[in-house]
Amino acid sequence: MTARTTLSRLDEQGPTPLGELATQEGISQPAMTGLVNRLEGLGLTAREPDPDDRRVSRILLTDAGRALIAERRSQRARTLAEHLQRLSPADQQALVAALPALHHLTQDVS
Repeated sequence: MTARTTLSRLDEQGPTPLGELATQEGISQPAMTGLVNRLEGLGLTAREPDPDDRRVSRILLTDAGRALIAERRSQRARTLAEHLQRLSPADQQALVAALPALHHLTQDVS
């Protein structure tokens, strides 16, 4: 789960220092280092020096990482669409009416 959210976070915010990723994910820096090493080994992330502080590594998504995120999002969207089609028209309308509240809720979580 942390790998999935880390990849999504990198997709959304771009290259990020490793320590900042650890803080955002609520894990220790050594644990994030291990995760990033595994993601690098899979070709999903890479490291680059921080332009402001060469001692710091920023983690970024590779093309393969972006492709994996896009595929996962596409698959979730297809699955959700299939489930939504099974709902009654009244339930579908109720969900549409709830979208603004759900949007506000997800904005408050960040």
